This record gives sequence, C-alpha cells and structure tokens, in this order.
Amino acid sequence: MLFKKSLSILLTVLLTVASFAQEKTTVASPNKNIVLNFWLDENGSATYEVTYKSKPVILASSMGFDIKET
Repeated sequence: MLFKKSLSILLTVLLTVASFAQEKTTVASPNKNIVLNFWLDENGSATYEVTYKSKPVILASSMGFDIKET
C-alpha cells in the first residue's frame, strides 16, 4: 500500500513537472529507492518507467486515459 501511495504521489509530481519539459524528467523518493522517469517519445506520447532499488518494476510504458461518458 505504501508503495502504491508513493508511486501515485511521484506520478502526480512528475506529470506536473514534465508538462513543462520536453526532455526526460526523473523523480526519486527521498531515500532514492524508487525512481520514476518520464518523457515524451518521438510521437509525443507520454512514457514512463519505474525502478525500485535500481531494479525495473515497470518497463517503459505509454500513458493513456480512457474517458468514460456518463
């Protein structure tokens, strides 16, 4: 649960910071165990990857949103 909460916080911060940048952006937890990289690929798609203690947790993945009509 703590990992998911930390990841959510990191993603929020990262998306805020990365929205102003065109290069790879890196955000790390205070103890640097969790590292999240965010960048826009050549097609402009938001892409991220996550490591924990330098081991991949989430490989490079594109982000997307499904909007549900109500």
